[in-house]
Amino acid sequence: MSKYRMKFTRNVQIRVILSIFRFKYFEIMKYFLIVFLLFFTAEIFPQSDSNEAEFERFNVSLNDKLLRVVSNEGDTLYSREFNNPQFTTSDLDSDGVDEYIVTDYTNVNNKNNYTIFIYNTLDTFYCVDSIRSGYLEPYVVYSDEDECKVIVTGMCQFDDLNNGKEEIALPINVWKYEEAALSNINSEIYDLFESESDAIIDYLEDYFDSNIESCNSSQMADNIIAAGYINLISAGENSVASQFLRKYYLCPDIDSFKQKIESLANVKK
Repeated sequence: MSKYRMKFTRNVQIRVILSIFRFKYFEIMKYFLIVFLLFFTAEIFPQSDSNEAEFERFNVSLNDKLLRVVSNEGDTLYSREFNNPQFTTSDLDSDGVDEYIVTDYTNVNNKNNYTIFIYNTLDTFYCVDSIRSGYLEPYVVYSDEDECKVIVTGMCQFDDLNNGKEEIALPINVWKYEEAALSNINSEIYDLFESESDAIIDYLEDYFDSNIESCNSSQMADNIIAAGYINLISAGENSVASQFLRKYYLCPDIDSFKQKIESLANVKK
């Protein structure tokens, strides 16, 4: 065998060995990544099969659809039946005591229609307030601007615009919980509205890249356009909101559409 042939064969063997090594390396790394993600996710989002939450003076259980509160002495303090409830606990007012939060939904026009219930757990258990969130599932998030946890819900009065649509979009409301009461703090928040609007703009850019820019295309996405417009108004970006509407709502009835959605959102002139 020639020296060239031997060298060529040796190079092939080395490449094969390296390929096998790289394959095994990535397989091993993939395994460790999966294990890492499992532990990482479990740490951030603790998973539990428990349907109970313990507080100082009572225990709260959510069995199927029934919420039940039992004192340490065994007395039933509160009970209520929901439709499709899920619960979580979170210290919304940073007082060291978690509030009990139930998210419930009913099926309306083949879509989940949500309501969130906030329960006081300090000394006594009672429902402080509930908020209809419409087709948007409510959530709790930390706001850097307000330096506290806030509750984000949908504006349920925009549900009708979503009927018959594949994509669901609602303008958002932002709520703060303090002193056992909920208050709307849309005027104090900017970043959440901006991020929601940015996501809608990205969607609409892709949407109009794939569809003819026409009134019909705008009408098919009028729920999304309405959500983006109202979110920008809530962020105080009135001029940007007007430009947004002119760019994406390509129908001659733009003025009446604007008046309609501003009325739904109770926009103050």
